[in-house]
Amino acid sequence: PLYQVEPLIFLDDCTCSSGGVAFSRAGTKLAVAGDQLVTIVDVATGGTLRKRPSAQRVKCVTLSENGSIVVYGGFDKKVMLLHVDDGTQLHHFDSSDDIVRSVHLSADASRLALGSDRQGRGGARLYDANSNELLAHLPHDKPVWCVRLSNNGALLAVAGYDCKLTVYDCSSRPEDRNFCAPLQSIKYESTGGPAFIWSCAFSADNRMLALCVTCLEPGAALGAQQPHASPRSSLAPRFCRSAPTKASRSRRRRSRRPTRSSTRRSRRRST
Repeated sequence: PLYQVEPLIFLDDCTCSSGGVAFSRAGTKLAVAGDQLVTIVDVATGGTLRKRPSAQRVKCVTLSENGSIVVYGGFDKKVMLLHVDDGTQLHHFDSSDDIVRSVHLSADASRLALGSDRQGRGGARLYDANSNELLAHLPHDKPVWCVRLSNNGALLAVAGYDCKLTVYDCSSRPEDRNFCAPLQSIKYESTGGPAFIWSCAFSADNRMLALCVTCLEPGAALGAQQPHASPRSSLAPRFCRSAPTKASRSRRRRSRRPTRSSTRRSRRRST
């Protein structure tokens, strides 16, 4: 095997029902969110560094690169930024009437992205984490369950209930007209009923993006429609490749097998 998987610690007093988990970049701290509690754990010792109760169920959590700041949100329609060491509240973002489904902090902790759900519709917001200023509001037709900023902060990936991925360009200044303009959209479809994009992650060099897609029917194959890319986008080829599924590989093998008629024709030519 390529990897040997062994449990390092058991967190019996942490709850993560319908919530989430997140590591700091160095892997020294782990945030666990679920039910009405957020817990920060020291990975080396398994000791609890901070517990933070919430008025309602917590749906998502993320840690800053060095693990000093924790961000979480959920059904109380708020996003909280806290210092892990002393529990001091840094900022509080009110998401109006939206349930917060996803949060992500940029590597330098300067920008905060959140995805939301409001009565069957959704959206993504990008904030300046230092000033609380709303930099961009990106409405979507369906709830947004996943937001992720690239490691250099230049890209914002947004996806969710409609199984559609949209990548936005955040590389320019917020006052520029093209700030947070869509670079590319890809709609995924399942052969076995509805599918949803649950989470995503950029590679360290920002050249690849991995998606976690949930299909309701086991064994369903997933395919992508023709991507729609902005004419000015140089990133179009990077996000339009999807890994082959078992069904597509088996169809490809069957198409390569010679049929009986083709075998007979080849024998006649040889004689």
